[in-house]
Amino acid sequence: MRAFPLSRLVLADWAMVGYYGVVVTVVAFLLWARGVARVPASAASVFTGVLPVSALALSHLALGESVTPAHLLAAALVVGGIVVLARAG
Repeated sequence: MRAFPLSRLVLADWAMVGYYGVVVTVVAFLLWARGVARVPASAASVFTGVLPVSALALSHLALGESVTPAHLLAAALVVGGIVVLARAG
């Protein structure tokens, strides 16, 4: 960041940064919190557990990020935890 001249950014660039900061971060968090408050705790925990797995899948599919065996193990543990919780309920 120190080497990047911020003076090169135009108004559209700053607008995109602002949009990302407000809409993608703040509004998405508020909507998520509101939704989680309206569903049973068991459903909220499942959706919260799915977040890192979906992030892994989307980062691979959309961004071409590599998926390592450690990622797959972690995803399997998350899915396994969801299965255990679903069977316990």
